[in-house]
Amino acid sequence: MVRHGRRSPGDIVLDLDILTAAGTDLRIVTCTAGADSADARKLDTLRACAAPQRC
Repeated sequence: MVRHGRRSPGDIVLDLDILTAAGTDLRIVTCTAGADSADARKLDTLRACAAPQRC
């Protein structure tokens, strides 16, 4: 459970992908929520609250 201040978005189901660059140790990890889903809206709320002075 992630909490930011007094607000909590609740559980968020995310898809995780790991992208690799051939010939390097570089890895990019992406976490996404399904488009137009309740989880996407919760992630948007959490993102907005993470910005200074927004929540």
